[in-house]
Amino acid sequence: MDAHPDRERLVPPDLGAAVRRGWRGLTVVPDGGGGRVRLACAVPAAEIEPLADRGLAIGTPGDVGSDRRTGPRRVVMALVGDPSVSMSLDLGFADARVLLGRVGTEGAIDLVWVGAEDGRPRRRDVVALSRPTAERLRREAAVQGEWRTTDPAPDGFGTREWRAEAARPAAARLACGVRGGAPVVVVAPVGPYVLEPLGRPDLELAFPAGPPVPEAGRTIRLRFDDPEQRVLADRLRDQDSVAILLVDEAGRWIAQVDLALGADGRRLVEDAVRAAGRRAERLRPRPAVRPPGRPR
Repeated sequence: MDAHPDRERLVPPDLGAAVRRGWRGLTVVPDGGGGRVRLACAVPAAEIEPLADRGLAIGTPGDVGSDRRTGPRRVVMALVGDPSVSMSLDLGFADARVLLGRVGTEGAIDLVWVGAEDGRPRRRDVVALSRPTAERLRREAAVQGEWRTTDPAPDGFGTREWRAEAARPAAARLACGVRGGAPVVVVAPVGPYVLEPLGRPDLELAFPAGPPVPEAGRTIRLRFDDPEQRVLADRLRDQDSVAILLVDEAGRWIAQVDLALGADGRRLVEDAVRAAGRRAERLRPRPAVRPPGRPR
C-alpha cells in the first residue's frame, strides 16, 4: 500500500463491519465527490498480493444483449485472477451511468484491498484504463441514458407501483406486480435499521457464500401471518426460481439475487405455508358464546 497517513479512512466503518460479518467481493466506496471512483475488494489477506498483480478487468458480459433499445446494458468489473470476485453495473440506473461516466472521464479507479479476516485495508492501487476503454465507458453511459428517463422496475411492476412497494416500511416480504404473468418476488430491505418479522420466521433464505452486498445479512427471514403473504407463497410453489430484490433504506433497488427453486425448495415453501395457516387458525378470534338465560 502506498504511504497514506489516514489509511483506515479508506474503508468506512460500516464496510469494515460488513466484511467482518462475512461479506466478500467488490463494491463501490461512497465518497464526498471530487476524487476518483473508489472500489473496495475484500478477500483473504494471503490472496491480496497475487490477485493485485493480475489486476482488474472491465467489460460487458457476453450473454447480455447490446441493443440499446431492448433493455439496460451491464458492465462488469472483475478480478483477472478470480473472476468470481466481481461487481455488475446495470446501466438502466441513472446512478450507475453517472459512476461509469466518472470512471471513463477520470481514466482510472482507486482499488483498496481489504483483508477478509478483519476488514482492514492492506493495499491501495490505482488502476489506469487505456484511452479506448475510457472512451468506450463514457460513450456507453451516455448512450444508455438517451433511452431512459426513469430507473427500471422489476419484472411485472410498473414504475410507480414498484416505488411504492420498495419504500414500504416493512420487513422482508413476498410481492407481485399487477401485470399479467408477473412472478412472485422477495422484497428484502437491507441496512442497519431493517425491520425483522415478529416471531420465528416461517421461511429463511440463506446466502451460504456470505452477504450478496455489504448492507445485507447472511439470511432473509419471511413470516406468513398475513393471508395475502400465504397466497403469494402458495403461488411461489409453481415457479422454478425466485428473484430476491434488495432495497436500501431509501427504497432504492440496489441488487438482485436469483434463487433456484427445486423440488426440495418448493416443498419447504409448502410446509411453511401450511404451518403459517395452522398458526393463523389457532390465533383467530372466536365468537363469544352467550350463556343461556335463567329458565323462567
